[in-house]
Amino acid sequence: MANPFQQATVRRKIAYGIAIIALFTLSMFWRGKVPLPLSNESRVVYLNQARRGSTDDKPDAGPSIVHRAVDWLSSRTIQEQARPEALDLRELEQGDAEIAGSLLRCVLVGSRGIATTVTWRAAIEKQKRNEFHEFEQLVRLVTRLQPNFITPWIYQSWNIAYNVSVENDRLNDMYYYITRGIELLAEGERMNRMSPDMRFQIAFYYQNKFSVSDKVTTLRSMFQLSNVKPEDRNPARFRKDGKIDMVAFQNFVRKNPQLVRRLREKLGYTRPEQIVQFLEDNKKVPTRYDVTRNDQLLPNESQFPALPPRPAPDEAGPRMETDDTFDAFLAARSWYVASREFIPPPPPDRMPIGYTELQGNDKFRYRVPKSPMLIIFRQGAARAQSYLAERLTKEGWFDRTTKWYPDERADQDADLWFNRGSGDSGYGEGLQTARASKAEWEKTYSLWKTHGEENGLQLDQATLIRFNTLAQRMTDEQAMRFANYTDEQLLQVQISPEQVKARNRLRFYDQNRQVTNFEFFLNSSEAEQQQDTVNARKLLWEAEQADKAADKVRAAEAYAKGLAAWRQVLLNYKSFHRSGSNQKAEEDSYEYHLALVRLIEQSPRVDVIAKNRSLAIRGVIPAADDELIKGYLSRDIAEREAWVLTAIADPRVQSRADQILRDSKTDVNLLAKYPSIAKGREAIVRELVESKDYEWLPEYMSDLKDDTNRWVRNEVQKSVRDRVKPNNSQPAAPTQK
Repeated sequence: MANPFQQATVRRKIAYGIAIIALFTLSMFWRGKVPLPLSNESRVVYLNQARRGSTDDKPDAGPSIVHRAVDWLSSRTIQEQARPEALDLRELEQGDAEIAGSLLRCVLVGSRGIATTVTWRAAIEKQKRNEFHEFEQLVRLVTRLQPNFITPWIYQSWNIAYNVSVENDRLNDMYYYITRGIELLAEGERMNRMSPDMRFQIAFYYQNKFSVSDKVTTLRSMFQLSNVKPEDRNPARFRKDGKIDMVAFQNFVRKNPQLVRRLREKLGYTRPEQIVQFLEDNKKVPTRYDVTRNDQLLPNESQFPALPPRPAPDEAGPRMETDDTFDAFLAARSWYVASREFIPPPPPDRMPIGYTELQGNDKFRYRVPKSPMLIIFRQGAARAQSYLAERLTKEGWFDRTTKWYPDERADQDADLWFNRGSGDSGYGEGLQTARASKAEWEKTYSLWKTHGEENGLQLDQATLIRFNTLAQRMTDEQAMRFANYTDEQLLQVQISPEQVKARNRLRFYDQNRQVTNFEFFLNSSEAEQQQDTVNARKLLWEAEQADKAADKVRAAEAYAKGLAAWRQVLLNYKSFHRSGSNQKAEEDSYEYHLALVRLIEQSPRVDVIAKNRSLAIRGVIPAADDELIKGYLSRDIAEREAWVLTAIADPRVQSRADQILRDSKTDVNLLAKYPSIAKGREAIVRELVESKDYEWLPEYMSDLKDDTNRWVRNEVQKSVRDRVKPNNSQPAAPTQK
């Protein structure tokens, strides 16, 4: 017979075994793997069995108190709370499963970390040796080993899209690795659906690599080729008997005007042979279509550009476009919209906040992105839309009436793409695009306005006055210190919660507007969507094109008219002219002004005037400096003449001149004040601008003592001159001896 110690040991083992079984069974119920007895799920199973059996028993399906209690417990199980309708935490809801990677991780068991480290190190060594194909294979192996750890996906995709791509001299190789980096991160996003950081980074790659790259013109063109059906851009279609088939070529140009215009005007491909050769060189760019199946769309996960799995309603259209109207900024905007799906929503009271602290189930439902800060994260879609509108403006697509004439500056008939007699002008056929800047600026303004309203970036004046009144006796430091105090604690220090809240909201309001540059983006998009702004942009665009074509007279006239119209826009939208700390509108104004100055400076008239003036002051400055003096005087004369010509083109000057001419018929005193009346309208317009009466138009004056009232401030003029110095060099001022 066993001794008492052995009996006690056996009893403990039995007790431990029973406890283990009980706890394991309880855990199965708690996890939701097994339905609780008397729960709704178990009753449904029993009823189904009863209907299939021969029994005549009719179980009571009515929910009793016990049933309701059990159902309440069932709703609190882990699996029930993790279901898609609740917290969306089950593994299948996190992303797509990857069979090969799962098998590999199971085989490695506890050595996965070591394998990941060794593979990562090997990949970096391959990159150092420029063995990019092997490097990419090792990177994909790393991501399979750690599929739910987002850092490898983001870092290695950035590594491929940025570091590896720039190591390639050929642009189609560079474009290939940019696409591979984006595709890698898109693959990772499919396995980690609830990662806003990954979606944001995909959007940033599209936006950044196709907007600020050194080879942005070619890369944008290649991106748009990826959206055109391979058969439509097949180079063989455009060759017939060793020559270019102009009918097929013309149809391609009509269908893809944005792409072809960029190739012709930005890259200088003026002959059809050059366009077709570009298509030949980039025939195998990553695409959305399956070339082996009559250009049918590939599965979403195999397409490039990669798009979000569930785009917003207004983002769904680009999936169906097969021409050049879909660009990288639209892809970026779509991903930015998708990235907001799992971040905390804007504050319900639409007031500015500085941080978001998730409470309760929100900790599982939402993710706070690691970077950038949340207020910047939310404005991604509006920023991408701004880039799109800016691109269309810079490329000359302004509104629905805008037409591009490929043959406008063709020197010979042999260089014509279309019949010169076709179309509605003397330049041949004019082409239009489905996307133009005016409509896109309107959408841009709508996005920025909505973003500002939802995130407390646009508080009305009454609200600001109320907050300032409440917070006038509290500093930001005090508000930060008291932010976590309870109402009772605040009462003890004789401070009301409203005071603290008002000061913090004012602080966050100023902070958020500053870090997002919201004021500039809202004001600029509001002004750019106006038809007057579009008309001014058109005139300035025409001036630039005439300048490039060496038509100096036409260019100077268009610059003067365009600057006058541009100034009127900025007068109508003063907040656009000087929007916070942003000075882009001023810089644009002075760049156009310097272009006009350069044209005037090169005119024979200015050359003669400068030569005569330099001779007149030879006694003051040695003759050895004649050329320097002449150059300095030429710039000074041209600068003044540019202001005068722009002012002359101003409708207000024209109106005032007409009024003076009408009044001179009855007022003889005007003849003494304006001697040029007798010479006609043009003479009185110039005299009106050059006389002392010019002070009535102060925004054109360049010699104001108060720099803040200048049309373009001195600091802005200097920064612009420094930037455009190679094209608009200004000689140094001569020194007296």
